[in-house]
Amino acid sequence: MSAPAAAPALAIVPPDAPQQLTARPGEREDHLRRVRTGGATACVIGGLLPVASAAASPWLHGWEFLGLAISFMILFPAGALAMFVCAVTTRERDDVKAMLLAAAVFAGGIALLEPAARAGTEAYVSSHATELDALAARVRAFTPPDVPMNPLLDDGVLLRDLLAHRLTSPRPVDGGLVFHTDGVFEPSLFYADGVAGAIPFDCRNLRAIGGRWYMADCPRSRNVYSD
Repeated sequence: MSAPAAAPALAIVPPDAPQQLTARPGEREDHLRRVRTGGATACVIGGLLPVASAAASPWLHGWEFLGLAISFMILFPAGALAMFVCAVTTRERDDVKAMLLAAAVFAGGIALLEPAARAGTEAYVSSHATELDALAARVRAFTPPDVPMNPLLDDGVLLRDLLAHRLTSPRPVDGGLVFHTDGVFEPSLFYADGVAGAIPFDCRNLRAIGGRWYMADCPRSRNVYSD
């Protein structure tokens, strides 16, 4: 008769140690590089979009302010914050270069706003010369040259046509008509029709842009359409 089998010995075995979740080699660097690239791209777009908006403002009829708001309130702050976080985290030379690039683009964009607006105004006047000549002739017909202002002038159609071209505050000066614009950084316009007027010509930095039209820096005065 065989002996009974021995009972198995019970032993307490500790559970396996939890595996540590480690990032793959280079994954952290790739993530920071993507953040840095995205931040730099947002800053570049945020710096250049206002320039494009200023140049196209004669055609945008006020929508250029949306481009300025998106750039200065969303794109550039978000991009700058992303690059700042990367710079604080890694303290690498690439992050410093990216931040310097963003600052240079932002400063360059601010410096180019006024030249871009002037270039856009010149292009708009050149492409709408026939309409603007006819409009200036209509304004002259309602604006006696021997008085400084015509506060009783009330022509809704003429006013609507002026606003369609973003022209405001027409006034007669000695030698022509001055129009102001309501765009971003846009200069005033002088229409030289040679008609003598009671107001001395008081514009500076005159620059011919085609036909009888000139860009100029003119002081603003009371609108001839005001009561």
